[in-house]
Amino acid sequence: MLKLIIAITILLSSCSYVKTVEDYRTVLTSKLCVDYLSAGWAFNTKPMEQALNERGEDCKEYVGAAERRRAERARRSDNAARELRRMSDQLRKEGGPWTVR
Repeated sequence: MLKLIIAITILLSSCSYVKTVEDYRTVLTSKLCVDYLSAGWAFNTKPMEQALNERGEDCKEYVGAAERRRAERARRSDNAARELRRMSDQLRKEGGPWTVR
């Protein structure tokens, strides 16, 4: 349960800062491209895209790294969901009031 609370806290705290194009202007090309290409649907990529366009950067060589990052995120997400179901089943067996259905 503590792992879940920590994960939720980290997730919520990471949403507290909205980045602008200025935040990306000095980021290394490799990092910016991989971050941009692997960003999820809920992430605002417009400032990243603008910074890349201003610098005339081409991210083609980073597609493989971005795909690996997305695959790793998916694996971690699947593992977290499995762990959450396991904890929920355990609480249900023990008669815990807080369960995930």
